[in-house]
Amino acid sequence: MRIVFLLSLLAPVVAVATGGFSDMPERSPLAEPIKWAVATGIVDGYPDGTFRPDESVNRAEAVKMLIGENVLAVCQSGETPFYDVPATEWYAKYVCTAQREGIAQGRSATEFVPTDGVTFAEVSALLRRQHPNLAPTGYRVPGTCQTRWWCDGTAWLAALGGIPEGVNSVHKKLTRAQFVIILQAISEGEYTYEDGALRLVKSPNPNSTKTLESVYPSSMPTVVDSHLTFAQATEGSAAPEDVLATQRLISVEYIGFDGARHVGQIMVHEALVDDTAAAFEAALAEGFPIEAVIPASEFDWSDDAIMAANVSSAFNYRPATGLGWISHHGYGFAVDVNPRINAYFSGQTVLPPGGTYIPGDPGVITPDSAFYRALVNRGWSWGGHWSTPKDYHHFQKLIYDTVSADGYETF
Repeated sequence: MRIVFLLSLLAPVVAVATGGFSDMPERSPLAEPIKWAVATGIVDGYPDGTFRPDESVNRAEAVKMLIGENVLAVCQSGETPFYDVPATEWYAKYVCTAQREGIAQGRSATEFVPTDGVTFAEVSALLRRQHPNLAPTGYRVPGTCQTRWWCDGTAWLAALGGIPEGVNSVHKKLTRAQFVIILQAISEGEYTYEDGALRLVKSPNPNSTKTLESVYPSSMPTVVDSHLTFAQATEGSAAPEDVLATQRLISVEYIGFDGARHVGQIMVHEALVDDTAAAFEAALAEGFPIEAVIPASEFDWSDDAIMAANVSSAFNYRPATGLGWISHHGYGFAVDVNPRINAYFSGQTVLPPGGTYIPGDPGVITPDSAFYRALVNRGWSWGGHWSTPKDYHHFQKLIYDTVSADGYETF
């Protein structure tokens, strides 16, 4: 027997006249979804009578909207494994509940990044974990993205008609209005209970034409910026064998300035692989553009050539700029990002010549950048915080102190 019903996953729908918001015309296509969300208690307007549909939703707010009143008793204290979620914060109990229920994961085992804008990929993963028994018809995960953590959730949400207008990338940060549309797509669908799963019969978004390919175009090839072997990536290096033995060549994915997906390679110390990978993942999620990521061997180990090409890199056994000892890069302890537009400044010296630093421009590192936060939160330091010189493209983290034969520190 099949039982057809209107599924309310988040809260019972009640007929409540919201009175409208001053920034939300009644004839707006967003008016009904927003009224629904306010009526269910998922979200509210602001004291000034506005809804602010275009404001972003951060990760803490997203978790709160998903958990609602269903806070676990053990989470009332707000204790979580995340160092950046103090128990005294209003969102701590929601993050705790989501983490214990297996709905939310941190950006790492100890970092949640609550104030970062939530992306479509993250929301789809949260909802997929929250509702594992929803099985929409036509749900499939394209083979081109099966290895990515967000593929299952985004394919599932696409089949539910839950991709709002304006979302053209899985890494798009969601607005309040877009988040509401996604929640309504799941909560207002008509389902049947069949073979242990709830199957979608009728979507509340029947006119939705958005598919997974519209946010992750499988037909668009990934631009390969580097595909070297370890031997090729270390060829010609002056580094001793014991130093080379500690290096690891990893592949990273990022958005280029052309808007396409790129894959490159970077060589770092073995102890910094996870940190480095996390920083590039954060940049990808934010849509932070990176010119190219290519090992220094492709530039004959010339730091000047690397900077001039705006290439991001790490390992390079060379002297520190303006000094006589081997730099952090010589041990894989440092990463440079978009160096031509995050230039080095020392007095009248600018490297590379003609380099710039214009905060707010695409690809420019600031303390608000996801790449910056990912590394600094893991104990790295940024050259942009130095008093002099200012090295805006440079991040470093010492694993151990090494001292050369003549007593100079090699960092």
